[in-house]
Amino acid sequence: MYRLIASALMLTLTLVVAQAADDKKDEKKADKPQSPKEMFQELVKKFRTTKDKDAQKELFSTYSEKFLSYAEKHKDESGATALIYVLQLPAETNDAKAKALTVFKKDYARTVKLGKMVKQLPANPLSKEGKEITDLLKDVAENNKDKLTRAFAYKALIKQSEQAADFAKRLKDDEDLKERFEKARGKDAVQFVESLAATSEKDIKSYQAKLDGDLKGLFVDVAVGKPAPEVVSEDMDGKKVTLSQLRGKVVVLDFWATWCGPCVGMIPHTRELVKKMEGKPFTFVSVSADAKKDTLAEFIKKTPMPWTHWWAGNEKGVIEDWDIEAYPTIVILDAKGVVRKKIVGANSKAVDAEVEKLVKEAEDNKKSE
Repeated sequence: MYRLIASALMLTLTLVVAQAADDKKDEKKADKPQSPKEMFQELVKKFRTTKDKDAQKELFSTYSEKFLSYAEKHKDESGATALIYVLQLPAETNDAKAKALTVFKKDYARTVKLGKMVKQLPANPLSKEGKEITDLLKDVAENNKDKLTRAFAYKALIKQSEQAADFAKRLKDDEDLKERFEKARGKDAVQFVESLAATSEKDIKSYQAKLDGDLKGLFVDVAVGKPAPEVVSEDMDGKKVTLSQLRGKVVVLDFWATWCGPCVGMIPHTRELVKKMEGKPFTFVSVSADAKKDTLAEFIKKTPMPWTHWWAGNEKGVIEDWDIEAYPTIVILDAKGVVRKKIVGANSKAVDAEVEKLVKEAEDNKKSE
């Protein structure tokens, strides 16, 4: 369990450091108080050297109180960051999480410009505080003074609904998974997931309608059922490539990186899929988020990946425009360029099923022309 916690802490730290690179220049001045980001880095450093579980729990408790104290004194984006850290910590800090939610609702949800950070709220509906966080997201989406913050909150709600629907489908299709989940969480948890999935389609349409209304045009919209926005990227030879050049084929865009274990784990299965679809209206494109193209090139030399590769890097571009936050993220387009499926995580079965359906659809449409 604690190994998982350590991984989660490392991942959160990586994301935070990447997102905050521009605002760290003045944070280390001696006369400034320790920022939430610096506190979190300190927490991670201490966690690495603390082996006793009771001591680790005490560490989480101590820093939860530090984050809460900071948020009480700084009613701005940095204070919101401190509260989000509390909500991302392990279950041992549930009392602190409850306090963080209370402070967030009272002092931040409607008045603080949160922007993209609102998507870092861990809206897992199966967690103890899951419903409260979902309600918080709804409050932010409906009432925050900043339009962009509201838009990101709706996107977070859409993502939550999509994940609930996807997990419910996995439980339905995989009896072993359902049995293990039921054994771990109980029948009520299974029923709860199914109830969320039952309303997910309606909820997604409602949230998307908000994004298509007063909040339209705030950022690139990569929504299921809509034409994919144009993508301009770079191939391995440094040439400019565009998504529109692939129109007429079913396209799988696989956002990945060589450092992503689940991404690498999918490679053998992807080889089989690409071979199976040879000669059909289909193309597979891996879009790399590796910081250096040379890293990607060296990896491909050693690991056969016989399909199209684009390099996006970890700077601005399609990764940011399409709001890719986790790897792998797989976006599947039909032959008309419409987004038909978004999959977050390594789920080869879901990719195969959607590809086979869309390729057959494309072939049938071509025959009827």
